[in-house]
Amino acid sequence: MRVVHYLNQFFAGLGGEDKAGTAPGVKPGAVGPGRKLQELLGSEHEIVATVYCGDDYAAAQPGAADAILDLARRERPDVIVAGPAFTSGRYGVACALVAAAATREGLAAVASMHPDNPGLDDAAAAPVVACARWARRSSDSPPPSGRWLATRP
Repeated sequence: MRVVHYLNQFFAGLGGEDKAGTAPGVKPGAVGPGRKLQELLGSEHEIVATVYCGDDYAAAQPGAADAILDLARRERPDVIVAGPAFTSGRYGVACALVAAAATREGLAAVASMHPDNPGLDDAAAAPVVACARWARRSSDSPPPSGRWLATRP
């Protein structure tokens, strides 16, 4: 199964707030937390690409989620995984909007964020899997088969 992973600029290894205005882009394969995700998914799944975008760009640019989705779609994914966004607001909103846009278009997608993330409602009908509150506690996150959060139809 082909997986495209969406990350923000920080987790994609581009930098912190100084790179938050970065436009959407693509890196081949698994990057940052995607390497652990690849390990957890096993050999039946392959993260073929990581699509990234700066938090400010994703939050402020109209159509940013659609641009991110366009890049993901070029990789012919079977599923798009967005996050984990933990409790990060701008990143959570971006993950939720990407997963929601993919779901509206009939693509399989899932976002990952903490239940207190302000982006949760933006996921609309897209499924959201719970993760830790903070990145440093990511080992406390449930496994991929863990508890799914309720989403709005």
